[in-house]
Amino acid sequence: MKKTLLFLASAGLILGLNHKAITSSSQPPTGHTGAPGQQTCATSGCHTGNLNTGSGSVELLNAPANYVPGTTYTMQIRVNLAGQSRAGFQMVALNSSNQQAGTFTLVSATNTALQTTGGKQYLSHNNANSNNTWSFNWVAPATNVGPVQFYFAGNAANNNNNTTGDFIYTGSKTLNPGSTTGVKEEITAKVNVFPNPASSQLNLDFTEKASNLKVLNIMGSEVLSQKNIGLKSQLDVSQFPNGTYFLQVEQNELLQLKRFVVQH
Repeated sequence: MKKTLLFLASAGLILGLNHKAITSSSQPPTGHTGAPGQQTCATSGCHTGNLNTGSGSVELLNAPANYVPGTTYTMQIRVNLAGQSRAGFQMVALNSSNQQAGTFTLVSATNTALQTTGGKQYLSHNNANSNNTWSFNWVAPATNVGPVQFYFAGNAANNNNNTTGDFIYTGSKTLNPGSTTGVKEEITAKVNVFPNPASSQLNLDFTEKASNLKVLNIMGSEVLSQKNIGLKSQLDVSQFPNGTYFLQVEQNELLQLKRFVVQH
């Protein structure tokens, strides 16, 4: 049976509450995402009623049409407040067995945070305020695990310091795995690359000179080419989109591949 991954990004939020939930405005409690076996704050009593009602909404922005294994994607989640004054979110990534899948990394530690409970990693707002859009990175699973489904929710809150008058919104989006050329790294390639991931400069350290060097993206398309490479060299990757790449190195008429990641 084909293995299926569910990537669940949902929000169960507690913002501006009273003493019953003193951690709410800094970070929401884990396990309130609406994922299988979990509630949202609208159903758990953190916020009374108002689940997917009113004129607000939540949406996932800049999600790829397809995902490529091992690739880092920068996305945003936005809560449309519709007259409310405060917002927050919580996200979790799970596979079909209800276990964590993929990895979150922070774009900003000022307004986003990571928590881990029960073997699951949760991404959420940090110090909720009038900001209603958050950026985050998601690193796709290392292998093709089938369709990935994003579930997400957000809280449009009125900041009245109690549990009433807030609105929880949920949504979903499915990503299918993209087709690849089957490019694979050769572990024995005689080149060392660092740092990996790289954000601006990628250092190359060869054990023997390379007559030709190409950079291929994950689909196998050429994005850069150089000739007569010395034992030590650098590549400017500052303009490369985030993702997985391969160095195709020609040494003594032998072609070898070395994998690296660009993450700004």
